[in-house]
Amino acid sequence: MSNTILRNENVSVTLKSLGGELTSIKDASGTEYLWQGNPDFWSGQAPVLFPIVGCLRNGTATIGNSKTCSFGGPLQGWDCGFGFFF
Repeated sequence: MSNTILRNENVSVTLKSLGGELTSIKDASGTEYLWQGNPDFWSGQAPVLFPIVGCLRNGTATIGNSKTCSFGGPLQGWDCGFGFFF
């Protein structure tokens, strides 16, 4: 998979097409603001964990006073394995 760089005069961001993972945020002077990863601790950087991070009590969430939804998917979402096209 490839990387995509988006930039303007103030900032540049780099994203992986696999999972849409943000891999770099730099200001105009080149200062990096995103952890660059260390496989001794964790090989990832900033995965997209849509639609959920963690778990739900009894597998459901209530939004507002009346909308309840159930989620039976993987614990940390599913976006990290999909390809994104920018």
